[in-house]
Amino acid sequence: MRIAPPLPHPHKIEYLAGQHPLAEHACRLLTPEHAALIPQGLLQMAGVGCNPASAGSWVMYQTNVEIPAQGYQLTLAANGKCLLESSDAAGFRYGLITLCQLYILHDSGPSLPAIRITDTPTFATRGIMLDVSRDRIPTMQMFYDIIDQLCTLKFNHLQLYTEHTFAYQGHEEVWSGWAPLTAGEIQRLTEYATLRGVELAANQNCFGHMVPWLKHARYAPLAETHGDWMFDIWPRKGAFSLCPTDPASLTLVEDLLTQLAGCYTCPWVNIGADETYDIAYGRSKHEVARKGRAAVYLEFVGKVARIAEGLGKRPQFWGDIALSHPELSLIHI
Repeated sequence: MRIAPPLPHPHKIEYLAGQHPLAEHACRLLTPEHAALIPQGLLQMAGVGCNPASAGSWVMYQTNVEIPAQGYQLTLAANGKCLLESSDAAGFRYGLITLCQLYILHDSGPSLPAIRITDTPTFATRGIMLDVSRDRIPTMQMFYDIIDQLCTLKFNHLQLYTEHTFAYQGHEEVWSGWAPLTAGEIQRLTEYATLRGVELAANQNCFGHMVPWLKHARYAPLAETHGDWMFDIWPRKGAFSLCPTDPASLTLVEDLLTQLAGCYTCPWVNIGADETYDIAYGRSKHEVARKGRAAVYLEFVGKVARIAEGLGKRPQFWGDIALSHPELSLIHI
């Protein structure tokens, strides 16, 4: 008999001698401290309860410093014992999640093969970026559910992509009517994500994809172009990117990042900077002719990156432009 593996598929599953009897629902108890590490919905599906008086004897835990960070070893023995080993809290969490998944997958039978599962993430950071600017903005409960799903799948990083759907003070006309995320909501989501082992990172496009801002009269002067230009091979019309040669563009970016970054404890901030195909088709045309398109692009990205660093954040940005211009590696931002 082979088991249906948990998700994501662990690196190693060893089959031991005998069968591991599945504990009765009444015996599946965790301490409140351990139960708080994983989503309550997962516990309920696995038939796992929480007993303040429980010593957690259903699962024995041992610290094993030889196991890599975020890794674990879970042994389900033929005598019915569950042994979970890890070197850190993250590995312990992931081992508990795997145990719950196994009980959910195999709860229809009295036992499953005695097994030992050894697993360590291939990548230290495993995350997604969720667009909350061009579709419906999830409710807080839906955000909590999404974070729980990420935790269950052993993700540990989440970015909420924003263009205009954060309630920036002093810029109400941009986000009015969009039910934007507020600073208080971001802080509550950060606290909830931290409990689930997921870091919530700031994300604000600071160069291209600024149409929701530039369509307003107050911000229109910051646009690279209002005329015709080519988006890769597609003709486009109207504002899209901030003009990289206008100092006022950086003034706006600094205001946005200052307000947003202060809501997050994660050291990362994604500044976007992707698909700026309109650069050189408008106000930066002469500077591009003098320095080159790649140089003008990277100089602006470098200035935005330094703003982020000044706020105590490490910037990320998309590589579509940089990777298409190998000469950028010679330019220091």
